[in-house]
Amino acid sequence: MSFTAYSYFRELYGGKNGWDIRNSWAGMTGTPLIGLITTPENFVKTQMQMDNVHDKRFRGSFHCASTLAKEHGFLVLYTGHGINTIREGAFIGAYFYVYEGFREILLQHFGNPQSAIPVAGGLAGASAW
Repeated sequence: MSFTAYSYFRELYGGKNGWDIRNSWAGMTGTPLIGLITTPENFVKTQMQMDNVHDKRFRGSFHCASTLAKEHGFLVLYTGHGINTIREGAFIGAYFYVYEGFREILLQHFGNPQSAIPVAGGLAGASAW
């Protein structure tokens, strides 16, 4: 989903290959929508980790989510949505900025997209975190 949103907004913003700040903005623009998916995922993951230390009342992720939604309402799954979206925006913006920069350098120096693209993706992922 983030790659689809990035491609759309990169074209809309006129992002260029290489170190172009518009690539970062294109990545960040889709994060409020991406956060709608990642917030419940991260919330349930955190609840499961805490449950594993204490009571062990949840049998799995789906059981955890459905139990919490029954006890506290569906919106409990979106606890922390604002901060999660900010975190996602910072990561995804940094990721695509670094990815496009390294991809262009690797393509210029080595000319092999089959290795440049995954190496650039790995460097971008490591750098963004």
